[in-house]
Amino acid sequence: MMAASLWSKQEEIILKNVTEQIENCKIDIYRSVFNSVKKSQLKSQLRKLNEEQTKLLTKKCSYDYVTDTAFASFKRLVYLMGVSIVTGK
Repeated sequence: MMAASLWSKQEEIILKNVTEQIENCKIDIYRSVFNSVKKSQLKSQLRKLNEEQTKLLTKKCSYDYVTDTAFASFKRLVYLMGVSIVTGK
């Protein structure tokens, strides 16, 4: 996907950082169990980070079906279905 300019190394780094921020935010929420104001702020931040992560993952995975690995998996599935029809298993 990087060769086709659909996904860049910079976006991969951003995705990794967002994932780390999400984990740190979850830890902070756990630690602020008795501070409800801070906890609500952290939950709001967590929602925004999850939305950003979802957007990045959607972009990254939206063209997975056109990769050579996906094509090989599809052809393997077609072969296995054909073999099972012929052999009756």
